[in-house]
Amino acid sequence: MHPAQLLYQLQLTDLDLASLDRRLEEIAALLGEPEELLEARQTVLSTQADTQQWRTVLRDRELEVKGLAAKIKASEDRVYGGVVRNPKELKGLQDELKSLRRRRVTREDTVLEAMMELEQLGEDLVAQQAILATLEAEWQTAQAALLSEQASLQSQHSDLQALRQRQVSSPGLDFNLYEDLHSRRAGRPVALLKDGVCQACGMALPTGEVQQAKYSQSVCRCSSCGRVLWVA
Repeated sequence: MHPAQLLYQLQLTDLDLASLDRRLEEIAALLGEPEELLEARQTVLSTQADTQQWRTVLRDRELEVKGLAAKIKASEDRVYGGVVRNPKELKGLQDELKSLRRRRVTREDTVLEAMMELEQLGEDLVAQQAILATLEAEWQTAQAALLSEQASLQSQHSDLQALRQRQVSSPGLDFNLYEDLHSRRAGRPVALLKDGVCQACGMALPTGEVQQAKYSQSVCRCSSCGRVLWVA
């Protein structure tokens, strides 16, 4: 095999490896939960926390209303039970009873407020959980596809690495020249020569160089960019 062809085939392998490396890096970055899913889960957790907090508030307010109801019952028993006969004391008990009843009405309003808040939180939570479930399902499907692609690409990468090792060991391949040009020519040390034009730098080469590249059994290089020329 022509030495330039050996170099060109090695370049194709390296380009394929570089492409696989880029895609594997992209997949690695995509694996894991996206920000949208994290935010949706946090929203659900926040609403659940708010719901628990309002349940505690509702329970405390209901207990307060029950306590006021007990006090009102006790006051009513004293006011209407005929036990207290002193007019001044009776007037005081009646005023206290009115105050307790007003407080109970006010606290019952706060109980209603808490119940309405819990109802709204319940509706919000159902909607948020539905969104979260959809995002999680989509994410799991995407993750499965990415993991499958990753496994396939890693297998291809291993095969290409093995191929590269065989290519590097090929008799007649000037690996030192390849490595030197690879680092100085953006990973493309070999250029195709087509219709007398170097396909890497776009320069039309003199006829003598073209003929030499076509028929010489040694490595020929572009006089413009210095890359190895290969006529496919």
